[in-house]
Amino acid sequence: MKFDDLLVKYLGDFGRYQLIQFSLLCLPIIFTAIHSLSWTFVASPLPHRYFNLILQIDDL
Repeated sequence: MKFDDLLVKYLGDFGRYQLIQFSLLCLPIIFTAIHSLSWTFVASPLPHRYFNLILQIDDL
């Protein structure tokens, strides 16, 4: 007898409760993955130019 067969015999099949628990466990994993992948687009360097008022004034 395999270990899997032994587990099914004593614990039962994968039921509705296990499906709900598995789904609730996957929710934070999905949101964490989306958040981690968002840094690919948010953290890219953008071309920019600093505005410095002191350097723009020529009449000092």
